[in-house]
Amino acid sequence: MSRVTKSQLADAVGVPELDLDDARPDIEYDDQGRIVEWG
Repeated sequence: MSRVTKSQLADAVGVPELDLDDARPDIEYDDQGRIVEWG
């Protein structure tokens, strides 16, 4: 399974990384800041 960082996800969908902070309760990150689970 490939993991992505918040910055990579924000770049891929064309939104500022700060917008992802609103979704923080629904997104889980590993120790390196990579998204491991959401929703």
